Amino acid sequence: MGKRYTLCVDYEGVLCDARTPYINDWTLPDPPVPGALHWLWTMVNHFDVVILTTRGRTMIGRWMVREWLRRHSTPTQWRSTGSRNGIDRVFITDRKVPALAYLDDRAMRFDGANFPTRGEIHRARPWNKPKKPKPAAGVLGLTPFDPIDATWRQHVQQIADDYREHHRQLAKDWIDRVPWRQRWRRLLRWLTPPRKQRPLPGQGEGTVDLDNIVMPSGSTFCDDARAEKR
Repeated sequence: MGKRYTLCVDYEGVLCDARTPYINDWTLPDPPVPGALHWLWTMVNHFDVVILTTRGRTMIGRWMVREWLRRHSTPTQWRSTGSRNGIDRVFITDRKVPALAYLDDRAMRFDGANFPTRGEIHRARPWNKPKKPKPAAGVLGLTPFDPIDATWRQHVQQIADDYREHHRQLAKDWIDRVPWRQRWRRLLRWLTPPRKQRPLPGQGEGTVDLDNIVMPSGSTFCDDARAEKR
């Protein structure tokens, strides 16, 4: 008998038709993908099958996946008899192990040069997850979920160029219309910090009112001060 290679199979989306949102590691309400368990029963007789799932991080998650496999497979498919292996021989884990091949509903095959773009990654959805409807388009007919392609970048660049040209023309018109001395005065007035205004007579402590001069201490000048005023 030749060497047995390892085959890694994803649980959610390949073996289980995982349409229900994740609840916890021990809740598995979805049925198997049609034909998945028969195919798995065939593969365990040719490969060391490893089931990859995030539920494999806990003992109860691994036990529930194994119980799910037993419940949905036939007794012939489940039990190993003689030289024929059954599904009970599979290994369940959440770690990526070295394998000959990986079967996953979210994988993208890489051939050495086909690096996916941002748009291709967003459009690569599992077969059992229908694409959600897009929200209403914005002012430019685009939504936040649309990939930024060359046309969109060119459109945004044109808007930025028009904006800069508009403000350059406004500045030129202002320079042609306003004399340079007035421009300098406006510029200095804008750059100079505002002064602290002095209090008006009769406002604040220590202000001067010759009719009734009140010092900070509260003392009042004598009538000689009023006479001197006259």
